Amino acid sequence: MKSSWAAFAVMFAGIFGSTAGVADPMPIRVGWVVTPGHLAPLIEALGKREPGVFKHLGQSYVLQTTRFQGTTPQIQAQAIGDLDVAALSTAALALGITNAKLEERVVADVVADGVEGFYSENYVVAADGPIKTIEDVKGKRIATNAIGSASDAAMRTMFRKHGVKDSDFTTVETNFTNMPAMLDGGKVDLIGTLPQFLKQLRGNPNKYRVLFTGREAVGPTQAVLWGMRAETIAARRPVFVDFFEDHIRAVRWFLDPTNREAALDLLAGVTKLPKEDLDFAFSKDDFYHSPDARPELDSVQREMYTVSTGMMAGMCTKHEIKVAGNKVTTIANCDLGITKMQSHAVMTLSGNTSYHTEARATFDPPLNGAKESTSIIDGKHVGACKPGQQPGDMTLPGGQTVNVRQLMRTRTREPGRCFCK
Repeated sequence: MKSSWAAFAVMFAGIFGSTAGVADPMPIRVGWVVTPGHLAPLIEALGKREPGVFKHLGQSYVLQTTRFQGTTPQIQAQAIGDLDVAALSTAALALGITNAKLEERVVADVVADGVEGFYSENYVVAADGPIKTIEDVKGKRIATNAIGSASDAAMRTMFRKHGVKDSDFTTVETNFTNMPAMLDGGKVDLIGTLPQFLKQLRGNPNKYRVLFTGREAVGPTQAVLWGMRAETIAARRPVFVDFFEDHIRAVRWFLDPTNREAALDLLAGVTKLPKEDLDFAFSKDDFYHSPDARPELDSVQREMYTVSTGMMAGMCTKHEIKVAGNKVTTIANCDLGITKMQSHAVMTLSGNTSYHTEARATFDPPLNGAKESTSIIDGKHVGACKPGQQPGDMTLPGGQTVNVRQLMRTRTREPGRCFCK
């Protein structure tokens, strides 16, 4: 989580380019789920209360925030052009890229879970309830804010580690704020809790019990990130440079201890909650926020691989991989929450020099209006790695580089072999 502002400024410059003036402020529409974890609505309020914190707000852009039940519903909002900046879990990011065919760019940190010394989501059961171990989840009712959200993905990952499949329990989708009352009323048997619940949890040790944490499930992760479509960035690149300059300044304002009382006052005004119930915010009892808004891309890559492989065991009633000669065939029938997908992919290998993959999928109901999709991927060995590359690097059509070996956590070291498209 430690990197210099200069390095991050270079990254932003590479993504967005240089700034330039615009005649009329452009609305920038940002999605969020829950605050203060998601700072977007607080930053919108800060712009009205402390305009001096911002340099470009009201000049090149205006900020408009929209609340969603979870991260996955923001995929559709992005796809139809109703959202510029989406708060996405890595699972939602994977779905947006692979199924909705959105050319996403990871541009900023929103929430990091499990960072040493900071809050990690608690998955809580009733102290005298039927769940004593993770294996006891079988046959029970489990609350989640949205299938595919960061909270949901971490929870299911932990379940699968203990042999519990999605089909072994009943999922109840509900708002985070409703979960404690549902647990108290016996309507669900396990909930995921945000820092807002800490005071209640600590004050009732005989009533609630933490079954596991997000850190124990998946380790330190970039739980939620900001994703933008490449075409959105390209259309008004200079304006987004202005926006992120202001955004980083605002994030630092909230994290500055000298602004704590003012920040809590603003948070109380936005949430309509008593200030004394918000002591956790912007402290070690809260999720970690990068002061540079820098996303942990290594974490995102690891989680993307988990989504595309490990999650398949829970989301898919069928997930078969067959190898015959130089062909690898993958067949999957999966419930993605918002649609059911049937996919069939064949990878043909040409020795150690190239491969050709054809993948087809159908969606019922249609995903963002698409009943089916087809992907064709060709990769080839193009020679020794160029400066800055390493064995296993794969360059995607949009310019991103993903290291396949890191994702698969292999220990193979074969020098001088890079696969590029």
